[in-house]
Amino acid sequence: ERRDAQIRELKEAGLTNNELASSAGLAPRSIQRILA
Repeated sequence: ERRDAQIRELKEAGLTNNELASSAGLAPRSIQRILA
């Protein structure tokens, strides 16, 4: 999914999971699932 790709790009840019979660409107656990 496009959102997942964006999250991976932001993670590579150095954002923390919490920052990714708040910017995407998701729970940190959702971020961990996407990045797993």
